[in-house]
Amino acid sequence: MTRRVFELKNELLAFFREKNSGFKNDLESKAFVLMLAYLPDIFEALNMNLFFQGPNSFIPDFISKLEAFIWKLDIWMKNVDSRQFGMFQLLSSLPRQPTGKLCEEMVTI
Repeated sequence: MTRRVFELKNELLAFFREKNSGFKNDLESKAFVLMLAYLPDIFEALNMNLFFQGPNSFIPDFISKLEAFIWKLDIWMKNVDSRQFGMFQLLSSLPRQPTGKLCEEMVTI
């Protein structure tokens, strides 16, 4: 859902401008758009239900996948600290990259 909102951000901005809605201010904010790009990337990574369901799901597989995910999160946090965003597809597609407070928020989320 958040990916779709990001994909439609320009259309939503035009709609909210037409309706004179306050949400247009958010969509015009570069910091908001950066966070809007980050959220689908992280939510898709956190959606682990598909990994843990199905008739051939076994506890050792679950533990292995969970450990790999925890390892990946640690690497992501280190990458964000060093301002490397390649692991976030939508976020890295934007011309402006997060800095300062936004990076801190990304690491503490």
